[in-house]
Amino acid sequence: MILEQWFPSRIGFAFNPDHKEMEEELTNYCLQKREMDSNLDQTNWVGKVYNKTIVGVSKFDRINAWVEKQVDLYIQQHGMLNVSATDCHKTGWFNVYDKGDFQEYHYHPSFISCIYFLNSNSNDSKVIFKSPIDDVLDITYMDTTYSPSGTITYDSDPGKLLIFRSHLNHCVEQKQTDDLRITLAYNFNYKFF
Repeated sequence: MILEQWFPSRIGFAFNPDHKEMEEELTNYCLQKREMDSNLDQTNWVGKVYNKTIVGVSKFDRINAWVEKQVDLYIQQHGMLNVSATDCHKTGWFNVYDKGDFQEYHYHPSFISCIYFLNSNSNDSKVIFKSPIDDVLDITYMDTTYSPSGTITYDSDPGKLLIFRSHLNHCVEQKQTDDLRITLAYNFNYKFF
């Protein structure tokens, strides 16, 4: 018998070597924007989580360029398409989480998505990905039992970027501490026409 593996879900991650150089300035920008908008514009609030666009904002040009480079590496390593992240329509925004905030399971209507941990505590508010396979049958292979369903959890390490196919359901645990948590999120949609 021949066994083949189909429909894998691959999550990539990279650490930004220049994170410390950018963290303070970008964190201050995010907090100032939230403070300015807190009483004026409720359209930037999703529940209690504040978010605002970062694509086209010059302060984010350096981090946005690094994220695009990592997306290109992700695409190349998968052998997906012969295109570049610069050939696509992209959206990006920052999220500010306070104690008690969370994000329920969701997916993005795009091709590739990313989460970058700008300011966070690696012991708080993990990102959880849910398997796209809903199966009650465990598989034993080479004396190890695997469950094709389930979840995988990533710590919120400062400077870490997660890259994944947008169809993967993911969530953010409820924030339990008073520490600051700011993430940058991106969606990449490829233009074919």
